[in-house]
Amino acid sequence: MSNNGNNRPTLPMSKSDYSKSSANQRGSTVSGGQAGRDLIRNETYYNAPLSTITNLYNQLDSESSGDQVIQSKVDDLEYFLTEAEYSVGRTLAEKLKDGGRESDIRLATIQKERASKKLHRHSTKLSAQKIYAFILSKIHSDFRTYITPLIEQNYDKAVIEERISEKVIEPTIGYLESNKLELTYDDIRGLIYLLTGNCHIEWTVYADLSSDI
Repeated sequence: MSNNGNNRPTLPMSKSDYSKSSANQRGSTVSGGQAGRDLIRNETYYNAPLSTITNLYNQLDSESSGDQVIQSKVDDLEYFLTEAEYSVGRTLAEKLKDGGRESDIRLATIQKERASKKLHRHSTKLSAQKIYAFILSKIHSDFRTYITPLIEQNYDKAVIEERISEKVIEPTIGYLESNKLELTYDDIRGLIYLLTGNCHIEWTVYADLSSDI
């Protein structure tokens, strides 16, 4: 608190007084403080780098405006759409039954087929293939990291389902940002079952595969 010539205490300026004072400094517009010519403030603004998924969306927009159609699939996507080398030929239904999920077979089959059709419909664009490859890779990695240990330790189905939503489905939806491919929660679960059908993830522990994986 400072004193003026009459030795009377001065009150702190109100927000409105401060605004008027700032506005009267030769019409200048500033962020933060300003003290006439005694204070110089330089501020630099940077554009945040675009995420991988945003870059791919931008490529997708560019490809969608043309007529180019891709016939082959990128290697990373092809890997997940092909049965794993250690596959022993079990169907999705057999794998779910082995994992104590017989009641899930019908819905799982429907979700897998719907997700597969959507994937193949988008796969005529290179950037869309790359997006799906990233998605499948993330699902695969998150499942093996957070879900497989629970399966190996025989956790209850309800616990595993909660963790799948928390650690696999929700993060994948978040990763999609603007979600230009319009993938739903059911689509993500369908992709989990697609990976199951190709033996990239398992719902039970198979002793005969332990030495091969």
